[in-house]
Amino acid sequence: MNEITHRLPTSGNKQPLRKQWKVAVSRFGHTTQKLNNRIVEGNFREILAKAKKLLSQHPQTVFERDQREDSSHSTYTMHSFLSPSFYLNLDCCPDFNYCIKYAFCNCPYEGELRKLLNCYLLQGKAKEVELKPTFQAFYNDVPSFQHKKYVFVLGGK
Repeated sequence: MNEITHRLPTSGNKQPLRKQWKVAVSRFGHTTQKLNNRIVEGNFREILAKAKKLLSQHPQTVFERDQREDSSHSTYTMHSFLSPSFYLNLDCCPDFNYCIKYAFCNCPYEGELRKLLNCYLLQGKAKEVELKPTFQAFYNDVPSFQHKKYVFVLGGK
């Protein structure tokens, strides 16, 4: 059984899925890919910190979840952040490369955040996505299926 087939869920497989990023870091060799992934993850965290600092200027309810060790959710998702105006997600893709997905919805800091993301766009490490059915509907739906400990007010006193 090859590496990809072994990780795919089947109807009879009751075991938790193995996280893609764990496979990526445990693969023999692939030194350049591992280094690139560390850089992308570090820069994702910098972008996230900057976004949270900017967005916290106006109190708002956000969702944030570090999913690296959570086997109950996506095999690929590592970290997710969602505010009423900005979405940021870090994935380990099927090819074992880390990538950043993002979206905006009338974000007052879109220009500043796009500047941070631009270098990744050029390298193919970031992709703007459209949240379905709409950004606002996606944002409103998240609390209905995520644990409340991941939904909190950012900013304020």
